[in-house]
Amino acid sequence: MGFLRNLFGGKRDDAYQQLLAASMAELQAKTAAHDSLIHISESSWAVDQDAGTIVFTRADRTTATCPVQIIGTYNTVDGTFLWGWDHPSVVPPLDAHARFAMTTVCSTMSPSSPPAN
Repeated sequence: MGFLRNLFGGKRDDAYQQLLAASMAELQAKTAAHDSLIHISESSWAVDQDAGTIVFTRADRTTATCPVQIIGTYNTVDGTFLWGWDHPSVVPPLDAHARFAMTTVCSTMSPSSPPAN
């Protein structure tokens, strides 16, 4: 949760902390389930923004194609995050979930603590 804490900064109320913890637990469970089924951690992947898909390819060339939304990008070199709705490389149809997340996050925050971008 350190990544999300750094992304949104500051302390939040108990309801927000509970939502964040539940969201992270669900994300981790879904990731583990996908990994056990299709070995996603061992797969290469590519996003086709025009098609709105992400394709995971295993070493045996088995593929899984899924719809994709781009919430944002995280730069591991400098630790920065850029929201999909503010990213010059993200096509508008793929930033809808980023816009929803931003609206939801902003509604849970006090006016004195805007999210980091």
